[in-house]
Amino acid sequence: MIAQASPVDALGCGHVAVPPPFGAPPEAVLFHLDDEGLLGEPGVRLALATALYRSDAVSLGRGAKIAAVALVEFMQHVSRQGIPVIKGDAKTVREDIRNLAAWRKRRPLSMRAR
Repeated sequence: MIAQASPVDALGCGHVAVPPPFGAPPEAVLFHLDDEGLLGEPGVRLALATALYRSDAVSLGRGAKIAAVALVEFMQHVSRQGIPVIKGDAKTVREDIRNLAAWRKRRPLSMRAR
């Protein structure tokens, strides 16, 4: 067993997280993350992805992949949980919008929404 203080730290070891002897109690206890039995349980992947996204350990896209759901579904889920989907100040949001517009122009016509 390895002591870790958070789910993000526990992911690094991939096995068991217990309260550290001289630290705060963990936010979660994770067992054998490489075991499909645990990750295959209903809601486990979504809960793990949500916790990792909330702590800024993963992006929205990576969170959706971990949760095994579509990006838009993950965005809706975290929004319902009160977790901001758009992070940053107005300048960052404007930059993101410009980048998204540029990306959309580069996509092939077959991939564009009709």
